[in-house]
Amino acid sequence: MKIIITMKTPDIMEEIGTQITAALPEDAEEGLVEDMVEKLRAKWFKYGEYLAVEIDIEKGTCVGIPLK
Repeated sequence: MKIIITMKTPDIMEEIGTQITAALPEDAEEGLVEDMVEKLRAKWFKYGEYLAVEIDIEKGTCVGIPLK
């Protein structure tokens, strides 16, 4: 059985940026975080705050659904 859930988190892109910044070395290229966040936003987050995931209960998986 599969279930699709859409989650709304208005501050998600800022949180993602914070997490990426924390994971990168201090000498990382300027603008790298913004580029990475924008790529994530463009592929996965509708209006920058909605993320849809598909949960397959039988397989025990959870997969993000790319925007169309």
